[in-house]
Amino acid sequence: MFPSGSLRAGVSGGCALWPNGAVVGVPRTFLFRNRNDIERSGLRLQNEDIDWNSEIGQKLAHLLLPSTQEMNFRIAHELAHIELFDPLVKVPLASAALVASYHIALVAPRFLPRLVITGFPLLFGAGLFVYLQLSSALGRWMELRADRWAALCKKSYTEGGIDFMRKSIELESILQPSTQISISQLISSLSHHPDHQERLDRLEKLLSITNWDYN
Repeated sequence: MFPSGSLRAGVSGGCALWPNGAVVGVPRTFLFRNRNDIERSGLRLQNEDIDWNSEIGQKLAHLLLPSTQEMNFRIAHELAHIELFDPLVKVPLASAALVASYHIALVAPRFLPRLVITGFPLLFGAGLFVYLQLSSALGRWMELRADRWAALCKKSYTEGGIDFMRKSIELESILQPSTQISISQLISSLSHHPDHQERLDRLEKLLSITNWDYN
């Protein structure tokens, strides 16, 4: 486990069955223990120094300081990716897409000669689009599965996940200018991560329907 360069996102990679094992990267905010740590971190908002005594500065400090429950959920989420072999699942999809594109490119011109000149870029673009959509759908499913796996470890983990999602939604509203909403939504449509609101709704539902007596 190591602190990554990201402010909010955790990362994981590898496989416990591999000789070199697996790694988990935690966000920089995991190193913050109090508000003083945040103020000394050198964080800037829109390339300007943050007045931590202002209303927005105090709100940012609250949102960036993770609770123990949040950290437990985030670590469990990344461990779920490793435990469930998520990095390995994506490999066959990429390989299958490459093989399929190669054979289609070889066979299609025999039946449609004009594809060699006019249609090949469209064929390649369509194949890439389908791969990106499938990869995105698979990635989103993996993220939701990892959320559920982490949340079911303990009730406090579920509560930590809910707190993290709520903070993420509020933080996005501060950091994301209204003029960039359409661009952000376009990027999100190809992202492997579901919307924070969707993840929050699922965690809240899980919290309400799960029997936590065993915890």
